[in-house]
Amino acid sequence: RIEHQQPVVILLVMVLSSVFVGCNRRDPNIPALASATGVVTFNGEPLAGATVSFSSTHAGKGYLPGAANTDERGEFKIRTYSLDGAVVGKHKVSIVKIDEKSIARDPQTGQPYGPPMVHPKWKKPKSFIPTKYTSLEQSGLTADVLASTNNRFEFNLVGKADEETPLT
Repeated sequence: RIEHQQPVVILLVMVLSSVFVGCNRRDPNIPALASATGVVTFNGEPLAGATVSFSSTHAGKGYLPGAANTDERGEFKIRTYSLDGAVVGKHKVSIVKIDEKSIARDPQTGQPYGPPMVHPKWKKPKSFIPTKYTSLEQSGLTADVLASTNNRFEFNLVGKADEETPLT
């Protein structure tokens, strides 16, 4: 009886091993990622509720940007391709913090309108930080994500909130 069970046990071990190995496989189309965390301050105070975006400068590669929201301490942890981390390499960084009350909303659902549903007559949302930080090209913020290390970044934003200058 034991002799007949041995092939079944071996088969079961092989099947379970292939299942566990398959679960750990990563999509080969996803580039190398590395941990990318940090903190954002605005005029020396933690900036809670902001969105931080990392956009790879590797032109033509088509890498998705990584993004995170800051917590009450201004801390963030970038995720890219639904995974923790940012693409290894150099990035341009943008940070956005808008006044939620200034966002145009659908009167029936209460959901915010957004691209591609924008209209030139709608008031643009107001930024709680200088609008230069909301642009990858104008922010002046960069991050160099190194492989196999815990990358920690500090972005210390300064200036006056652009109350009169809407987010573009």
